[in-house]
Amino acid sequence: MLARDNRLNVRMPFIVLQLGDGSKPINMVDAQLEAIRKTAPISTGQNLHPALAHGHEYRGAGEVLQAEVHDHENFDRPAIVIEPEKMRQLVEQDVKKLVQQRIPFREHISYNENITPFLDALEKMNEEIPFDGLRWSLEHAETISPRNIDRVKKLGGGIALDAKMALHGDAFIKSHGREVALQTPRLRKLVDSGIPLAMSTDAFRAATFNPWVGISWMVSGKSVSGSEVLAKDNRLSRAEALKLFTRGAAWFMDTESEMGLIAPGNLADFVVLDRDYFAVPEDQIKSVSSVLTIMDGKVVFGAQDYSALSPELPAILPAWSPVKYFGSYYGEK
Repeated sequence: MLARDNRLNVRMPFIVLQLGDGSKPINMVDAQLEAIRKTAPISTGQNLHPALAHGHEYRGAGEVLQAEVHDHENFDRPAIVIEPEKMRQLVEQDVKKLVQQRIPFREHISYNENITPFLDALEKMNEEIPFDGLRWSLEHAETISPRNIDRVKKLGGGIALDAKMALHGDAFIKSHGREVALQTPRLRKLVDSGIPLAMSTDAFRAATFNPWVGISWMVSGKSVSGSEVLAKDNRLSRAEALKLFTRGAAWFMDTESEMGLIAPGNLADFVVLDRDYFAVPEDQIKSVSSVLTIMDGKVVFGAQDYSALSPELPAILPAWSPVKYFGSYYGEK
């Protein structure tokens, strides 16, 4: 609705996730294809926004392509390991349909035990139907091994991480051990591999919309509780961490030539921060915030010295939302 009314103040790529109404089992990929080919015909890269470049753009299928292979990442509990045969069937029966139609896809797989059979099947299918540049990715991949990182890269895939360990690292330590936690995910190996890589929020279900909480964790190695959850040799520089939320994310939208950098020819989306991210003490990184947000060359948010430039924002919904009264993570109210 916001896109249609030309009121969307973020660029929002979307994927089609079909869950059905619960009355009967469905094939989620078939339902997604039905939705984009018949119910509301759209093609990959098609922008449904009336004016904003990449405003509301269809980017493919996922991140769940089959409910029974979804390895829910509840770090308070042991890892969910899926039968390898089910992972093979996912690829041969469903992913194949997407590759044949050149539709980018994403698959939620948290644990390396499930990534391995998924990649086994992808490699076999790639021999029959070459991906040939088709963009695809693993979502989350918390415990992916170095070998599987190399396999994803060879297949031309990317990995979209999230900042879940910044909030749930302590629970992960209790369930999987401190030694494993300190290398979860393998940030240094992932960055050094050169694989397409981004940090995301996973919406508010599992992490936080505030990128600075995740950036603080990647740089300092500490969770929001103050516990060390990343080893020193598994942390990132401030520039590397920032890149995962900016330049790195552009690959997943196929917009590297337009987004992720403040540079000539790029779209005019940027922020002015309330402090120097590269100079403040590590313990202040999580509190960094925008005082001026520009999107498409227009002010969409202003605070402090820029308050007068800020457009009137709609009321917070729902009205009882804690954000209305307490602000966001480490944000001022």
